[in-house]
Amino acid sequence: MIKTIIFIGMMFSMSAQAAQTAKVLVDNANVLEKPQADSAVVGTVPKDTSIAVSNTPTNGFFKSRIPSGTIGWISGNDILTTAAPATAVTTTETKKERKKKSSSSEGGTRLLISGGLQMLSNTGFPSTIPTTGAGTGYGGTVEIQFPINEQFYWGGRAEYYLSSSEQTVSASKTQTFKFHTLPLMVGAMYVPIHNNNFRLGAGVYAGVSLMTSLTIAQSTSTASSTVTYSSSDLCELINIQASYAASTSFSVLGDFGYRLHSAKYPLSTQLPAVAFNPNYSGLVLRLGAEFKL
Repeated sequence: MIKTIIFIGMMFSMSAQAAQTAKVLVDNANVLEKPQADSAVVGTVPKDTSIAVSNTPTNGFFKSRIPSGTIGWISGNDILTTAAPATAVTTTETKKERKKKSSSSEGGTRLLISGGLQMLSNTGFPSTIPTTGAGTGYGGTVEIQFPINEQFYWGGRAEYYLSSSEQTVSASKTQTFKFHTLPLMVGAMYVPIHNNNFRLGAGVYAGVSLMTSLTIAQSTSTASSTVTYSSSDLCELINIQASYAASTSFSVLGDFGYRLHSAKYPLSTQLPAVAFNPNYSGLVLRLGAEFKL
């Protein structure tokens, strides 16, 4: 009788720990280190994959061994188990956890800070303004992106560009060229490639370049003169962004694009004594950091 009781107890214990088969319902379901929505992601499982999971969920998560051999926890909302009622998680708290997990895995809101080169075209200038050496400028960018879904983001972008150079016009005359502008733009980013480590997207932005200023200073051995032109102009940017995660909240960022920007300056009574339409378009090359907020 005692042996029978022991045997039944052992069978009951084994049954409580036994695994059941489950089918993954979503693309690249996250497997977490702990049964918590904000836990670290230790792996992913493709849609329609059959995996073994525990019979009983913990906090809405099932313990599982995925095909790669990693053991972790997968949300009951991402799978269909042989015990279907056990996977039905409809409480308000669980929905909040699922939203938080989704935001964590896809990155949610992002802050991007970068700096680098601006390759200016410098066309449209009168011959009286030598721009040799002023084709490369420097600048910085601050951008914030808000997710629309897993692949689309909208965001705002603020930049600052500065370019300056000094040329020798003649043996007794030098000329200084200095340009700066502050583009403020809004746009959208399409991110077709994204996972826990790498993100690649293409964006389109448009806005206004505020404080666009061009200063031309000419000096000789006996006199000097300075002319400053300013304007606010429309500008556009098309770019490609790539980032690689160094941690769960920080990534190294590369931002490469082409900026369209032209200005219109009026007739001047000084050098140059003509109206002209300089073109400041050119390649934008940036390196920086991306933070998940």
